[in-house]
This record gives sequence, C-alpha cells and structure tokens, in this order.
Amino acid sequence: MYARALLLLATIIFCGPAWGAGKIVIEEKPLADTAPYDPLKAISFGRDSRHLAFLGVKGDKQYVVRDGVPSPAYDWVLPDSLAGPADLSRLAFIAQNGDELSMVVDGAVVGKGYFSVGGDRISFSEDGKHFAYAARRRDGGAFVVRDATESKTYAAAGMTPLFSPDGNHLAFAASTDARKMCVVLDGKEQKTYDLIVPNSLVFSPDGQRLAYTAVQDRKFIAVIDARESKPYDVLRLTPIFSPDSKRVAYVAGLASQFFAVIDGQDGPKYDQYTEGSLTFSPDSKHVAYGVHGGKQWFVTLDGKVQEPFDGGGSIHFSPDSSRLAYVAGFGPERLVVLDGKRQKSFDDVLWPGPIFSPDSRRLAYLTLQGRQTVVVADDINGAPYTSVADLTFSPDGKHLAYRALSDKRVAMVVDGKPSQPYDDMTPPVFSPDGRHYVFSAIKGRSAMIVVDGVETDKTYTGWVAGSRPAFATPDAADFLMVEDKQLVSVRVTIANPPTADATSQPPRVRSTP
Repeated sequence: MYARALLLLATIIFCGPAWGAGKIVIEEKPLADTAPYDPLKAISFGRDSRHLAFLGVKGDKQYVVRDGVPSPAYDWVLPDSLAGPADLSRLAFIAQNGDELSMVVDGAVVGKGYFSVGGDRISFSEDGKHFAYAARRRDGGAFVVRDATESKTYAAAGMTPLFSPDGNHLAFAASTDARKMCVVLDGKEQKTYDLIVPNSLVFSPDGQRLAYTAVQDRKFIAVIDARESKPYDVLRLTPIFSPDSKRVAYVAGLASQFFAVIDGQDGPKYDQYTEGSLTFSPDSKHVAYGVHGGKQWFVTLDGKVQEPFDGGGSIHFSPDSSRLAYVAGFGPERLVVLDGKRQKSFDDVLWPGPIFSPDSRRLAYLTLQGRQTVVVADDINGAPYTSVADLTFSPDGKHLAYRALSDKRVAMVVDGKPSQPYDDMTPPVFSPDGRHYVFSAIKGRSAMIVVDGVETDKTYTGWVAGSRPAFATPDAADFLMVEDKQLVSVRVTIANPPTADATSQPPRVRSTP
C-alpha cells in the first residue's frame, strides 16, 4: 500500500497562452498520511516546498513523521522544537521520556539526560552541515553542544547559539560566574563584562567578523572584532555590518543626545534617532538614517542632511544603490520622497514603505486614502481595496503582483489587473526569470493551483498552512497541498509549445504509470 501511494500521477492540462502558459504537467507525490494521527500538534516544512514533517499523536504516544516516515514512539515531543535548515534536508526535535529531554537529529539521539534546552530548539547553520543548542542537566551548569560535542560548563549560557552565515563559526554568551559574562567564539572566551546584551550578537555577512553590545560599570560598549568602543550612556542599535562586511555602524547616546557611529567616527548629535532606520546601501558605499532635531525630522545621507519634515521613516536604497526612497510627512499627510523629490501625498503610507523593483527602475508602495488601500506604482494610483498584502515585483522588474481584499474576498492583482475573487490565497510567487507567476487559492470547499492566471483543474482540500509555492526551475514550481488526509508534494511544470492557440483549450489528458 505504501509503495503504491508513492506512485506519481501526471496530469496534462492545455491552457491558453496567457503569460506564456502552455502545456502544464502536474506531478504529485504523497508525503504523509495524517489519518492515523489525532491530533497534529505541529508541522514544519522546507522553503523549497518539497519536504515536510509533523508531530502527531496516536493513543498515548507521539511521533514525528518526516516525508511519510514515522519516528519511534515518544512520551512527549516539544511541539515548537521541530527544526531544520531552510530546505528541511535535516530534521531535529526534542523528545521527552520520563522527566528527561533528549535531542534527536536525523533520527538519532545525539544528547540525552537534559533538564532544559535553551529556547526549546536546535539551531542549524545556513548550509545545514552543523547544529548547536544550549542545554542544562538537573545537577549541573549550562553548556553548548555543537555537532554532538559539549563545551565547558558555565553558570548559564545563551538560549540560542549563533552560527556565522558561512557556518564555520559559532558564538554564544555565557556567564562565567554569578556576576560576569563573556562571549564564547569557537570555544574561546572573550573579555568578561557585567552583561552581554541579549540577542546583540551579530556576524558580518561573510562570517569573518563578530560584534555585540556589552555593559560595564553601567555604560554600554560596542565590541567589534574583540575591540571596544568608548563607553556610552546607551546603545540604541546593535552594531550592524555593511553588505560587503568591511564597514560597521551603530547608534549611541550621551546625555540625551543620539548620534551614529560609522566606521568608528561619531556623527552629529540629535535629539532622537528613528528606531531601526540606519541602513547601508547594497554596495556598502552609502549609509542613511532618520533623526529628530528640535521639532523637525530628516534623513541624513552620507552625513548630509536632507529636506526636513514633521516625521517619517522606512528608508530604503535601491538594489543598485543609486537611489533612495523614504516616507515623510507634514501634519496628517504622508508622502514618499524619491531621490530627494516629493511624491504625491496621502492620508498615510503603509508598511513596509517604498519597495524598489530588482532592476531599481520602478517603485511601489501602499497608501491609505480614506478607508481604502491603494497601491501606487510608478507614480500611478491603482484601484482601491479594503486591504492589500504581499506587494511583490518579479525578478526582472517588469511585473508587480499583490493580494487585494474587497467585500471579504481576495483577488490576485498582477500589473493592475485583478483575478477572479477567491475565499483565500497564498502570496504570489514569480519564477526566477519573471515569465511566470503562481499561487494556491481556495474557492468554496476546493483548493486549486493557479499558474499564470489560469486554474489547473485538479482540486485539493487545501494547502499546508503557512507554506507557499517555490520555483525549482524557471518553468517548474513546487507546492505543499492537502488532499483529504494526505499531505502531497505537487510539482507544476510549464512546458510552452512552439505555437500557442489563444482561443482553444483542448480537453485534459490524465495518465498514471
């Protein structure tokens, strides 16, 4: 029965050439049968929508099922502990038998006899090659385990060890005794301080540098590559690295005045800093942030003060680093400032603010006009809707899509044209070359896959909650769908014929191996 369930079903659907959609081939691979488990307590899935795992209950035992293969029975599995790298090529969780916790990685127990595990979770490096967690035994101190090897024991250890982006380094904060803390990098203790600010550790994008915020004698210190800044009354921003990893910046305060420290140099002092606004350009050559001086708000770009406003925020560089856009306003009105020029004003400009297309040529953002949400793209107002979400440019910058809610139903709007209304849908996903877009939608009691605006005529019960389609190639996308009690991996391949008839839609041909 199980072997039979893994057979692939192929569905061929001939569509009109809208958005280049021609022959569409659907391949289905059942990943798991949820019928034996009641209830499901947690589910996790890969970003590529090809793998998933869930925690199910059968009788008085619990099982973790990954791609249809169940684990041994456990008394209890911590529901929030299911974890893995982005593609879920590996899986880890925390199981409890009796009053002790065990760490299970790739189906094998790698550590047991724990009283607690930091954050109830295992961390993986981005490449999935390494894992780490903080743990404590009932009769001892805390330690960090990296790839099944324990560190020395500390009075306490940071809840979540941090891997560098390249996966080669691991850092965590630890208490050396009841009064001192230090950062441990690759097993080596750095200088001790009164406090290491929680969640302040950050690696540079290339993984070669480490920064964090420490407190000593009630003063804040930025520690960058084990070198200390001067002490400040406050640090409003954990040090951040530029995309090329060569530059670093943070926001500090002295005597109620705030200033950016960029590459070790103090900037001008202001009354208030706009939280989270400091940003480097993608090429690392420019830096911008928002501040208040007196009753005015303004952006500083490479140290140069821009036009003052009453308030603002949401500062963004274009992908090619040549353009800058941000939200600003006078009184009750809000507008976008693009390359130093004011755009049209609205009742509000909504989160996330202005969004550049990947080619840096286009700009779009959400505005509030009365009680309606309007998308402004290339300075042109779209149709009004109750709300709008998931504003997305195609990778080539030629197309713009978003979900729009109106009259309690939602439509996918692509290049200003709405689809038919649905009861629900996933966010839009474009192919890497921008030639296709896909989403899943629900109409009544049926869920379907929509390719380039055309519904495939195979329907499902729904899709795995929280998942979204992912393109494996420019012409093939993967979905995690639900068919009754089956969780199914669905690959949709778009095969454009040499010639396309815009009007004919021959009947579907269905085949099974």
